[in-house]
Amino acid sequence: MTVAASPGQGHFVTRSRQLQRILDRGIDAAHVKRSIHRIAFRRRRPSMSSYKLWKRGRSKALGQRAEASFAQQQRKDCHREQEREHEPGVALAPGSGQFVIQLERVLQIARGPKVAIGAIDLRRLARVATVAVGVMPFDKPLVCLLDGRGISPGDADAINYFYSRQTGFDPNQHGLTGSWYEPATSGQGFALEIYPNVPPRTGLAFGSWFTFDAIAGGPERQRWYTLQGSVVTGQPSAFLTIYRNTGGNFNAPPATGVEAVGTATLSFNACSSGQLTYNFTDGTGRAGTIPLTRLLPNVTCSAKAPRATNADFALSGSWYAGAATSGQGFMAEVAPSIGAFVLSWFTYAPNGAASGAAGQRWYTAQGAFTPGLRTIAVTIYETTSGTFDASPSAGQGTVAVGTGTMRFLSCTAATFSYNFTGGSSIGRSATIPLSRVGAVPPGC
Repeated sequence: MTVAASPGQGHFVTRSRQLQRILDRGIDAAHVKRSIHRIAFRRRRPSMSSYKLWKRGRSKALGQRAEASFAQQQRKDCHREQEREHEPGVALAPGSGQFVIQLERVLQIARGPKVAIGAIDLRRLARVATVAVGVMPFDKPLVCLLDGRGISPGDADAINYFYSRQTGFDPNQHGLTGSWYEPATSGQGFALEIYPNVPPRTGLAFGSWFTFDAIAGGPERQRWYTLQGSVVTGQPSAFLTIYRNTGGNFNAPPATGVEAVGTATLSFNACSSGQLTYNFTDGTGRAGTIPLTRLLPNVTCSAKAPRATNADFALSGSWYAGAATSGQGFMAEVAPSIGAFVLSWFTYAPNGAASGAAGQRWYTAQGAFTPGLRTIAVTIYETTSGTFDASPSAGQGTVAVGTGTMRFLSCTAATFSYNFTGGSSIGRSATIPLSRVGAVPPGC
């Protein structure tokens, strides 16, 4: 009776690794075929003579010594290959000879007819390794990483770990929440929030893009968009949809709906730098790539887990006034290390519902922050005469148009009081009760 090792059992994992070592050594096809049958299957018999039991034990001992020799040789080969071909800092581009050889070793295992149970995960690993992220650094050959990390069928965490070695950064963390901009186009930018692990290993990226029309002008040429999509642990890029809201009134009903007007790819290579590639599908033909720099100092972001938490910074994120004015709101950021607070406000002009995109308005607010306190006085600013994704024009300017006070009542409730003394909302004043959008961040 021939019994195959089942996935999840130690025999299956051990035999898969043995097969990997054999394939890695480049033995001829006939020998590989014999090895597949020897490794992936075992024979059980109802009874065995003492001689056969002795012979089997002797063969097992010889096999264990042979396996130990294989493992020792494998470590030597890995070390030698690393020294010869993979000096620190050397990157292998997809399509280069050595990169293809490494991936082919994984695919050979995945295609093995006697280890088909593990093929899905191994193929996934191979796909992960070939995602187009430019060049991917290898400090060891891929086969050595596989052997050393014990990749087994269904082991998603190990797959994510392997991929994170290639990309070096995990975007699925709240620490990336905050204000981002390109210095060359100062006066416009992004307010981002990352909701991590919703569900585990998958987060949600939400952002507000504060910019201008393609033609410079007054407040009626301000434009803002929202962006939303998933971020996944182990994947450096998030694929987002760009939305446009129109038909609203300043701090008043009606709620506005969203219209998809493009797509974007958001990626980070560190806690303070990244980029956004956009492509509008609204007929304007706008497309480009924006390098991003963090406006305020990093607080809790880290390339590796576990990550620190901070009760002050945890107040950073998205806030809104409720369903009646859905489609407008605030993005807050707290930087306790420098005592700074920044608020981005995306809204509409008074009586802007009938004005289409020209009825959009956005403001920024800044104030001093004292760690531990929850009331922050701010100055409200309006920026005009800019051009979409372009360097500031001669007429672009940012002027103070009012004052406000942000009060955090808890991790999920706040109020914002404002008084406009200038700009397109001059004479308006009120207090807005705010609720947090989404889950409370770690540490709050």
